[in-house]
Amino acid sequence: NKLVRQAFAATLDRDAINKVVFLNTVKPAAGPFPPGTPAYSSAIKVQVADVANAKKKLAQAGKPSVPFTLLTSPGAVNAQLAQLYQAMASQAGFSVKIETVEFGTLLDRADKRNYDAVMLGWSGRPDPDGNIYEFFHTGGSNNQAGYAVPAIDSLLEKARAQSAMSARIATYNVALGRILDDSPYAFTYFSSNTVGAVKTLSGLKLVPDGILRFYTTNLN
Repeated sequence: NKLVRQAFAATLDRDAINKVVFLNTVKPAAGPFPPGTPAYSSAIKVQVADVANAKKKLAQAGKPSVPFTLLTSPGAVNAQLAQLYQAMASQAGFSVKIETVEFGTLLDRADKRNYDAVMLGWSGRPDPDGNIYEFFHTGGSNNQAGYAVPAIDSLLEKARAQSAMSARIATYNVALGRILDDSPYAFTYFSSNTVGAVKTLSGLKLVPDGILRFYTTNLN
């Protein structure tokens, strides 16, 4: 039921997630493209938490109370996130049970769509196609939500055929308008790679893949 998915997405306070779990080190997410990457568009706004609207959506769906199990994998951050999602959703009428399983089991169940809701992350790809096509195209390798909309398939295929990034952004924006409304995923945050170093270290070059390479560094 799309209204139920929309209601859950509306309970999530992305700014609170950033502050409480990540101590202001991540970026609240509006969609699959992070700020600073080629296909990012400021026209796609981060959803603001609205519990009243979430309750309204559930009422429209005829489901003022919705129980479901949130599948997650072990780890302190995952546990914090799951508990925060649980608390936020409860304000609107959701009753969330948290189930923690080994990561391989989680992926297997996600691929088989054996879940109510599942917490998944993505490392990102340099080309924007790698952050959207396989997630929302019918039969995509990362389309664990089973999302299948012919109009979205056509838009994502069109974006693959366009060479100018400005044209691709425009196509992605049209697709995201529908995708975000359908809410097969609730995007919450973009992680950051935080590196600490002593003041005497120089020459360290940070690379987006997060791997530290020390061949250019000096320790004075």
